Formats: sequence, C-alpha cells, structure tokens
Amino acid sequence: MKRNKNYIMLCLFLILIFIGIHRPPVYSSMQNPVTWTWSTLKVVSDQSNMTSMDPNIVVDDDFNIHVIWGEQAPYTSAGDDDVYQDVIYQRWNLFSEEYYAPVLVSNTSTGAASNPHCTMDSSGNLHVVWEDSTVFFKDTNDKDIVYRMWNASTEEWTQPMPISIGSNNSFDPVIAVTDSGERHVFWTEQNAPQEIYHRAYINDQWQTIEEISVEDEDYDSIWPDVAIDDSNNIHLTWTDFSGYNGAEAGTGSIFYKKYDETLNSWLATVYISTESTEEAYRSRISLDSGGNPHIVWIDRTELPYAEEEILNQFDVFYKTLNPHTSTWTPTEVISVNSTEDCGFPCLVIDPSDNFHIVWRDQTNYGSSGSDSDIYYKYKNSTSGTWDSMTLLTAESSENSDDPEIFCDKLGFLHLIWLDFMDIVGAGEDPDIFYKFLSGEPTTPSLSPIIQNNNNPKELELQWTASNAATSYKIYRESSSFSSTSGLSSIEAVVANEYTDTVNTSGTYYYAITAENSFGSSRLSNVVSITVDLSTTSSTTTSSFPSPGFSFFVLFVGVVMLSRRK
Repeated sequence: MKRNKNYIMLCLFLILIFIGIHRPPVYSSMQNPVTWTWSTLKVVSDQSNMTSMDPNIVVDDDFNIHVIWGEQAPYTSAGDDDVYQDVIYQRWNLFSEEYYAPVLVSNTSTGAASNPHCTMDSSGNLHVVWEDSTVFFKDTNDKDIVYRMWNASTEEWTQPMPISIGSNNSFDPVIAVTDSGERHVFWTEQNAPQEIYHRAYINDQWQTIEEISVEDEDYDSIWPDVAIDDSNNIHLTWTDFSGYNGAEAGTGSIFYKKYDETLNSWLATVYISTESTEEAYRSRISLDSGGNPHIVWIDRTELPYAEEEILNQFDVFYKTLNPHTSTWTPTEVISVNSTEDCGFPCLVIDPSDNFHIVWRDQTNYGSSGSDSDIYYKYKNSTSGTWDSMTLLTAESSENSDDPEIFCDKLGFLHLIWLDFMDIVGAGEDPDIFYKFLSGEPTTPSLSPIIQNNNNPKELELQWTASNAATSYKIYRESSSFSSTSGLSSIEAVVANEYTDTVNTSGTYYYAITAENSFGSSRLSNVVSITVDLSTTSSTTTSSFPSPGFSFFVLFVGVVMLSRRK
C-alpha cells in the first residue's frame, strides 16, 4: 500500500512538473508609454488673433479628436457679441488628419459664453455645457449654465438649452453621461455661500435641480468634477471650506460623494484630504476599470515624504479608494521634484489601468526656464511605481497653462493646453495647442493551435488581445523563426483569432504581430503544429523559456520519493 501511495504521489508530481514545463510564457499585456513618443505640437486655435482659453478634449472610437474652448470674439462668424467671449468647437481625425471647419457653439449668446466642458456618450454624441451671461427667459443678466449636443449620426447641433435658470450666477459646469444616455450636469451656484448643484436629463426630460453640497451651509463649495462608472454610479469631487467630518473650517479641503445607482441615493460625503493642514484645491477624478475613484488635487501642505519642498508651495497630491479594504490610501505627492507652485492637475486612466497625470508647474526642471510649463507623470499599475517627471512644453519659452488630457480606446494620450508662445505660426495671442502620445502595440501571446475535427485542413488560431492594436498579422512558415525580416504575412485581421487552411501534411510554424499606424509589436511566441491529413491527427508545440529548472526540480523530486520507499 505504501509503494502504491508513493507511486501515486510520483505520478501527481510528474503531472505538475509537466504542466509547469509546458505552461506558456507570460507576455505582458500592459502598454508601456515610457517607450512611446510625444508628437510635435500643433496649434488648434489657428484662426484666432485674440485670447483663447479653457480648452477641453474628447476622442471618439474612430479617432476623431473633438476640442472645445472659450474664445474672446471675434472668431469665425462669432455674431454680434464681439466684445464678449464665445465657445468654439473644432474636430479632426488623428490618422487621416482630415480637418473640419470651426463651429460657433454659443451661437445664440449675446453675452459672455465661457468655461466650456464636454463629454461623449457611447454613440459618439458630444455633450457640451458652459456658463453664459446671456439673458435667457428672464430679466437678470447673471450667468447661467447652457447645454448643447452634437449628434454624431446627423452631424447637427441641437439648440442651446439653459438649464440653471435662477437669480444667482452659475459657473464652473461639468457634465458626464451614462451608457443609457442619462446626462448629469454639476456646477457651482453663487448663493451665500456657494454650493454645488446637480441637474439630470433622464427619460428625455430635464429633472428638478438639486443641491448636493449641503453638509455645512455656512461655507463655500466650489470646483466640482464628475465621473460615471459602468454601473451608472456617479462619483463627484469638489473643493469645500466647511468643517465637515474633521475638515478645518475656512480652509479648502477635498470632498467626495458617490451616487449609488442600486440604492437610488447619494451616500455620505467623504473628507478626502485628511492629511492636509493647508489649502487643498481643484480636485479632479478618474475611474479605473473596476469603477474605483482616483483623485488628484493641489495642496500647500508640506508632507514629510515630499522631496525638495518649499514651504507654502502648491504640490500635486493623489489618493485612491482601495477596493479590497474600502478605505482611502495615504496621500501621495506626485510633484516631488517641484520647487515652485503647481496647478491645474488632470488625471486619466488607460485601458490597462495605468495612471497618467499632467499639471502646470513653474519649476525650472531640466533647464525648462522660469516660465510655467506642462509636466507629465506615469504610473504602471502592475509595478505600482511612478515614472520620472517629463517636460511636455519644451518648445515654449512663455507660460503654458490649463492642461487637459484624454485617453482613447488604444491607450493613446491626447493633451490640450493654453500657451502664450508664438510658435508654429500661432501669433502673439494666447492659443490652444495639442500633442498626442502614441507607439507600437504590446506583444500578443499565441495559444496552442487547434485542428478542426470536422475539417482537419482548418487550423484555429487564437491569441491575447494587444493594447493599442488596430490589426494583427499572421505569419506561417515551414520552419521555426524568430523575426519577420524577409517574411510576408499570410493574412491581416482585426480580431484576435483566425482560421487557417492547409492542404498538405507537415509541420507548420505560426506567430503573430500586433499592428497600428505607429508601428508593429515584437513577434509573439512561435507555435508549431504537425498535421497528418491522412489520420486527422496533429501535434502542437510552442517555443518557451528553457525548462532546465523544472527538470532539476523533477530530478530532486524523484530522488526524494525514491528514498521514501
């Protein structure tokens, strides 16, 4: 019985070792923006000879880039309000570089239209809000929030719609849209004190306006930012001066609130900047693939782990909600190399859950000069480490400000900002500039090939999807290979699967590369399959790392089991 038991254990051990030897190598599915490159800059507001400001950007699934901004009129038939500001829209395609004429979004405005914000729904419709001092349906000329939509199917704009009719100034609007088409607009209302208000568009009609920041009516709540997850939960952050939940009354603090779609109610407000002892302002929020919120803001607090700190300077701080513990992580200082004030932080999270942060910084970092510049930092979600600070506006010797960043479905980053430099023919007026970060796709991993039992000539290939890939090339050879040099692909496909047809018996070797307009990935692992069409049998193998260590473990295991007999 003991020998039988040892024999069973030995068989199980051999099976485990065999699985270990033949386990496919782990290929990283994470993109590595560190190896990607930023494009040369382009001027967006090239038809402007006056001040452009407040840029915002989204990119659709066809890689059309949509930019809106505030413009000091006149600009492209801006109407009769030439002494005021207007909201301008521009789009072009990343790959074809086809440009469309600028559009005056605030075409019904007779007052100042400014500070626009936009988002895009799953159908590619663009939703825009802005603050406007035009007299809408009332006699007072206070600012109101106006909404307008661009229909992607008809390429037509709806009529501008004021949604914050009241007797107080409304400003700093933000908008988010659910997959079902619900629209949620938040803004600051100039009451005494200022508060955050919300209005939703549900079931084809605008709902009643509600006040969100009601924790302490004696202090201001300003600068909202919003994101909506895949479950239609709303995540809101803002700057608040109340003493709610331990915050210091009268000092700017960062708050967060979540609307739970299942419970159909707002949850309790959370005080985020708990380690701060100085002013904390202008929080921005982004969600990872699990719907967990990540928040950045600027803060004067001198935390002990911030390098080269100068007292009372603004730094970029970061915090996230840990999904495993349901608690907020300790504050991280992102701008650890900064020695001057930072401002206007913006955070996006790519399809691989890597974090990308940009901000305005006056630090003379890397001989960038004394002007304010736009800096960028990247965090790999697997390693949890931040890359070094990168200067993005080296071309400019004047002030760069107000950056906004967007991540498209391939993981490419699109940056928009305001710059005072006369470069690339922009002129001496402040203009809107654009850059994008792109590169080759990640390396796919080819799975063992399966022969179709019903049709032995058909070989079914599948591989892991690659980030930033728009297509894949399939290579087939009669002997193993490690490079595509001198080879031609047998097919190019969009999906990460392909069925190949062979007409003769033999051994076939396959590998895949992922493609996009900016390059090819490294070659995947090579998988071979031996086909005998006379018997419909096949044998598949893959090139893997050396199994020497596994054989050493197998040898030791056999010796140990033998000694126990």
